[in-house]
Amino acid sequence: MRGKPRIYEMQAGVTPSTPTPTRVGWKRKHRPNVSRGSATSTLALHATENEVKLYLVMAMRKPAFDTSVIAPHKAFLDDLRERGLLHLTGGFADGSGGAYVLRDVADMDAARAIVATDPLAVHGCSDLAVHEWNTR
Repeated sequence: MRGKPRIYEMQAGVTPSTPTPTRVGWKRKHRPNVSRGSATSTLALHATENEVKLYLVMAMRKPAFDTSVIAPHKAFLDDLRERGLLHLTGGFADGSGGAYVLRDVADMDAARAIVATDPLAVHGCSDLAVHEWNTR
């Protein structure tokens, strides 16, 4: 099926094996998790329109990754969030690394300067790559 998924709501007296569609389209059950990245999904969708530059930082763990750097890295991200520079952050489900998105940074050089202070970079535990990210 292409396009938006069909969402069916069951009417009273109708068995689950014979759904009667009463609504088609997207249905959000929960509001977006705003606190994790301190930014709303609206910003992510309209970042380009508002000319907000975003920088995607990919952090891939090296084979000799030291788990003791995780706490300082999280503190680093919390500091960025408090300063309004962190848009989103998260780890990959397979444990190979993670990514974060910087916002309101002047240019690529400034983004690289911020990333150079990340404990993952300082301790050499991960390979970090910075990309200017054009959302649409």
